[in-house]
Amino acid sequence: MRITLKQLAIFEAVAKHGTVTRAAAELNLTQSAASMALSDFEGQLDCLLFDRIGKKLVLSEKGRLF
Repeated sequence: MRITLKQLAIFEAVAKHGTVTRAAAELNLTQSAASMALSDFEGQLDCLLFDRIGKKLVLSEKGRLF
């Protein structure tokens, strides 16, 4: 498993903003690039870090622990 600084930055920005779109804008990435990086990150960890509630992402229990 190789976690990148980019994945950590996206995780932090999504946790702060609650949406991938806002996190991507903050990091000057496209929404799809940020979403793919977050999905890869969760896949590497084999857990969901966010609960998806409509278009909003809220830290799950595992996400809060991370």
